[in-house]
Amino acid sequence: MNLVSELSSSVSELTNLVSELSSSVSELMNLVSELSSSVSELMNLVSELSSSVSELMNLVSELSSSVSELMNLVSELSSSVSELTNLVSELSSSVSELMNLVSELSSSVSELTNLVSELSSGVSELMNLVSELSSSVSELMNLVSELSSSVSELMNLVSE
Repeated sequence: MNLVSELSSSVSELTNLVSELSSSVSELMNLVSELSSSVSELMNLVSELSSSVSELMNLVSELSSSVSELMNLVSELSSSVSELTNLVSELSSSVSELMNLVSELSSSVSELTNLVSELSSGVSELMNLVSELSSSVSELMNLVSELSSSVSELMNLVSE
């Protein structure tokens, strides 16, 4: 009976071991599933990172091209500044000549100011004449209105 008891005990131990192994296998399967999910997420991140790196490389290429264009523009600007410096020098002598002309124009402006003053008094006289004419036109309009009324009355009398 001892053998049966030992066997029974061994079977029981084996059953417990199988149960523990089954539980461990289940846990391992869960861990493998989680690991697979993590690997999948990591692959997605790697793919996104690869795409971002590719975009960054394109931007670096565009930036390099832009820097090259800017360098050309700086060169063009430098030559334009040089040309402008020469023009400023030429303009300096022209400004001197213009200052002389301004002096001459100043005396002409003085003469024109006197003429404007004379014209201003002429305009005042014209304004007075326009005012008188406006009054006369108003009087004439009243007379025309009265005449029109009279003609209407006469027409009515004639038609009766």
